[in-house]
Order: sequence, then structure tokens, then C-alpha cells
Amino acid sequence: MSVVIELADRALAIARDGALLDVAPSVVRSAAARDGRAGESMLGRERIAPTEVSTEHWASLARSPDVSGPALQTASAEMSARAAHAALQPGSAVEMVTAAPFDGRNLGLVLALAAAAGLRVTAFRDAAVTTAAALDASTDTLVVELGLHHAAVTRVSRTARGWARSGQRLDLQHGGWIELQQQALALAAEAFVLRTRFDPLHNARTEQQLYDALPAGLARAGAAGSVLLQLQGPQAEALSAELTRDQFALPVQPFMRSLLNLLHSLRPAGSAVTLALPAVLAKFPGIEAVLAEFQGCELVETPDGFAAAALSAALTRGALASAPAGRDAAVPLLRRIEQRIASAATQLPRYRAGVGVHSVAPTHLLYAGRAMAITGNPLDIGRGPGGTLALPEGLAGVSRLHCSVQRDGSQVVVIDHSSYGSYVNGERVAGRALLHAGDTLRVGDPGVELSMIAVGDSHAPPPSN
Repeated sequence: MSVVIELADRALAIARDGALLDVAPSVVRSAAARDGRAGESMLGRERIAPTEVSTEHWASLARSPDVSGPALQTASAEMSARAAHAALQPGSAVEMVTAAPFDGRNLGLVLALAAAAGLRVTAFRDAAVTTAAALDASTDTLVVELGLHHAAVTRVSRTARGWARSGQRLDLQHGGWIELQQQALALAAEAFVLRTRFDPLHNARTEQQLYDALPAGLARAGAAGSVLLQLQGPQAEALSAELTRDQFALPVQPFMRSLLNLLHSLRPAGSAVTLALPAVLAKFPGIEAVLAEFQGCELVETPDGFAAAALSAALTRGALASAPAGRDAAVPLLRRIEQRIASAATQLPRYRAGVGVHSVAPTHLLYAGRAMAITGNPLDIGRGPGGTLALPEGLAGVSRLHCSVQRDGSQVVVIDHSSYGSYVNGERVAGRALLHAGDTLRVGDPGVELSMIAVGDSHAPPPSN
């Protein structure tokens, strides 16, 4: 048994014997549409027939499981259509890799949909854990997930027993791939109006052309700095408009800031982790500012369907045993993988994030308009009256001796003494962490924030006293 379905709406994938049989976005005909077959692909027709298209059925079922309605009918129809397209035989046993929005509350519904499509699910596996195990990551891995309408980051820890999920953050507010494309579409349409006086959004055919050109155009702009988008107008006239990487990056800044916050909230302050990003997001304009904050961390670009193909390959060659059924033949939800399942991971693009970014050690700590020199002597922070920086009484989550900041050779470190935690740029300090100019140190909740600044010749350490 080596059939694996990766339930990820931006790139729903089916693999068998380590090969991808089908991988495509869940952009399908809605069960509420008047014409056509529900569940069939609508790629290339999203903007021509928008009222017939469904992109939110899986997201809707994940948020509020429903046993009826168009979302359930559309998801059921798509599952059956996908199984038929991949030529899966009725009764086929499959393992299912699940995205962040799915958990024990809604996977029972997914189980019923698979059964209706003639599939027998033997296990659910966490997509992020599967990805980290396939990458054979030796450090903790932050796996970024980009859905059609959500983004998520999952922290997977490497232990003596393999890989296990140790934290997850899900963002529904800022949307996902659909919203990113919509923002890029509006920007590109405005550029065409300014350049040609023609608005491609006023014609369904030209709107679809522009929408189809965006994924490659965005990747081109991200890599080369600009891209020339070309369309054929209503009268077969050639139209073009050039957009830069910075133009595309501007409207997606709220999304990128949210993604940065998700990553910071799950990484121990300053620790070296592996960042696993979908390839489509790793090439998106604006992502470079996010990655620059993870200087020295390894970045791996994962292609669509990576988890499904890697897990299927591991099952095929016996590197991973099929999951046993739970009590009373219940289908288990697995958030740990103990065996190494690395396969084609060595062929993936891997590089260090933030290469070329120069960081400077701070010389002073800034608080309430007062700059305090950082020396080799500990700068103690807390509510205790004997501390170098005594904070006001009554602050929630602040210890009497909360943390210390001091120079250690050419570097500056913060040492946490509290039971509540100290945070650097939103990341919790695990014992001690390096500080750089521009960092923000937070103590307490909501607590107070202290800024790290470099004054004068930042390369030369100040006197020790």
C-alpha cells in the first residue's frame, strides 16, 4: 500500500509508488453551479465564470464541519473526480497527509468523503511532520504552509525518536494564495490602465489572460527585479505593462508581516532552524524581507506534492511501515514519524537565509528615552530595586530579576532568569540569545519593550566599565 493523498487545497496531490499521479489546486466547479459536472477542474476559467467556481469548500469544511450543503457536495465530487483521474481502484487503501486546518474535529468528515469516493483511509499524517522527516532535517524545522485561503507555520522538533510536531500557528485573517494573486491582479490591471488606457478587468477574457500570467510573472519579478506582462486585447491588439518587484511587494506587506510574526512566535530566539517554504512562496516578491530576519538558517524550497510523493516512496521501499489501525479499527492521526523517509530531498534547492545581510552588535539599550551602555558587566533588568534597570512595580509577568544583557567578547547576549520568559523580536529566549542592533527585547506580557541600538563605531566594543 503506497497510495498517498495530500489534502492541501492549493496543491491537492495523489501519489503512488513515489510518483505524483495528480497535483493541482482545488479550483473546481461548485455543486451550486447550474451547468457542468461538480468537482471538475475550473483552472483557466476562474475569472471567466467566477460564479461557477469553488475555491473555499475545503476551508469551509475545516472551519465548521457540515454534513450537508454545497461545500460538502463540492468536496465529495472533487474527491471522486481526483480518484478517477488518478485511476485509483475502488477499495484502494490510502494514507492521507493533512494540512494545518484539519484536526480531529473535522477529519471524520474527510473520512466519510473518502469512503464515498471508494477509498479506504488507513491513517492521517501531519503534513508538516511528513515534510520535515522527508527533508531529514537535523534541527527543528519551521514548515510554512500556503493554502488557497490561509497560511500556517508548524514547528517540528527533531528528537531521538524522530520528528514530532511541537507547535503550530494558523492565520486565516490575511488569506492565502488566492488573496495574494488577487492583490497582484489589481496592481497589474492598474499598470495596464496607466500604460495602455485599457483595463483588463473589464473584459473576462483579458482578465483570465492576466490572471494566468501572474504566477510566472511574479516569480520572474522576484528573481530579476521586474517583469513585462503581455496581453492580447479585445481587438487582438498587443498590450504590455512592466512591473517591478517592489511594486508587487507593496500590497502584500500585511501578509508578509503576519507570516514573519508566525515564524518568530515558533522559533526559539536566535536559534538555527530549517525553514521549509513552498517553492511558489519562496519566489514571491516581498518574501526576501521575511527571510532576511533568519540569517544563517537553512532554507529549503519544497515543490507542490512533496510530502505525498516522499511518503509514498518511503512506503513503497519499506523505509516506513504502514500505520496500524487504532482501537476498534479507528483511523489514527499521527503527528510523529520515527523513521527517516528522506528520498529526493537532496535535489531540492537549499541555501542559507539572509546571506549578505550584515548584522551589528548593539552598543546601547534604549528604554523610555534613556540609552544605557552595554558593557561586559551584566545590565540586570527586572522589578528588583537593586537592578541596573529597575522596571515599575505591577507589571504582569515581570520577575524581580528578569533577564540580563551584557557584552560577551564581540557579541551581545541576553540571559533569561525568569519563569515568564523574555522575547527577542517575538521569539522566546531559551536560556540565552544573541542580540543585534535593531532587535526588540520584550519582558512581561504585554510588558515593556527595550530597543537595541548601535551608537558611534559599532564595530569597536565600548569600555568594560
